[in-house]
Amino acid sequence: MENKVVKAIENYSVPLTSPVDLDILEEGVGEAKFVLLGEASHGTSEFYTVRAELTKKLITEKNFTFVAVEGDLPACIEQVRMTKYLFLTRKIKRSFSSE
Repeated sequence: MENKVVKAIENYSVPLTSPVDLDILEEGVGEAKFVLLGEASHGTSEFYTVRAELTKKLITEKNFTFVAVEGDLPACIEQVRMTKYLFLTRKIKRSFSSE
């Protein structure tokens, strides 16, 4: 049984070493209106880094307009700042492009 699990992980896992590696996750989103991200580590910097990069992609490339995060406030403050910045700059770019 354990061998099958290890083989499945080896066959289906995708290493995430740069933001470009998240493209496969973005493709999986398709036209979804909701994306739920879960994690079991509760506090690893690696997860927060990936979540921040994926959030950027969802906002800038998939036009998501709402992000809800379950997490400790200190750990989420930077993501909140980044999200507000992305929404603001996207709104500004749209207003200039519609002229």
